[in-house]
Amino acid sequence: MSSPPQTPQISALLIYKLPPFGTPTTVPLSAIGRYDSSKSDVSVYEDYEGGDDEGVAGKCVRAAMPVRNIESPPSVSSSNLHKIVYLADSHDRCYALICSVTYPLRTSVSCLRAAHYLLVDKVTGDNNSMGMKSLTDTPSKFRTKIRPDLKALVKRFNGPGEIDKVAEVMGKIDVVKVTMQDNIAVMLESSEKLEEIDKRSELLTEQSLVFKRKSNKLRKVMRCKNRKMNLAIAFLFLLVGGIIALVIVLSTTNNNNKRK
Repeated sequence: MSSPPQTPQISALLIYKLPPFGTPTTVPLSAIGRYDSSKSDVSVYEDYEGGDDEGVAGKCVRAAMPVRNIESPPSVSSSNLHKIVYLADSHDRCYALICSVTYPLRTSVSCLRAAHYLLVDKVTGDNNSMGMKSLTDTPSKFRTKIRPDLKALVKRFNGPGEIDKVAEVMGKIDVVKVTMQDNIAVMLESSEKLEEIDKRSELLTEQSLVFKRKSNKLRKVMRCKNRKMNLAIAFLFLLVGGIIALVIVLSTTNNNNKRK
């Protein structure tokens, strides 16, 4: 029994020509490139009936008017069923991707930038031949030319392999990020330990200086006490010697007086 076909996660890929800066936001946009991968729910996000060539996505683009830099962060409009991710380039073209709300944002951005590089040289940033035609051909004529390329992009980015590839790359980036964070944490911890050791060494240096000052002061005090003690002992010897000399003199004097 075959499994039911998987509903594409990308519903449409569109390219709009933006008006010059200063143009009133009420001016409708014209889609110069579009590919709808699912016609069943096209009315949810696009309405080309009655001459409306702008659709819901174009109205969102016109309301938000994203920054015209393909490397800038994307703008996103969401509903319960779909989300619209769009980027604009410096050549006044806006790229809109209508996809399911669960479709990875990073993959959406990769798809939009891949559509951008269909029209722009990836190295120089200049318009290539297809990019020049996007500026000179009528919208309907250019839509016919660009449709096969947009179809190939939608098929590529609707494939689970492309989504898994981006997820795998982002997973590796997350692993590297965690490793770098751990290394930074270890470095910070080591730095804190070095700072603590440095503080302890400074404290020991201060304590050694205090000990040295106190030992010098104690040495001086002890030297002064030794001098006083020596003086006291010398005075005591002199006193005892004087007393003995006095006794001898007195006894000699008494003996002499007796003989007389």
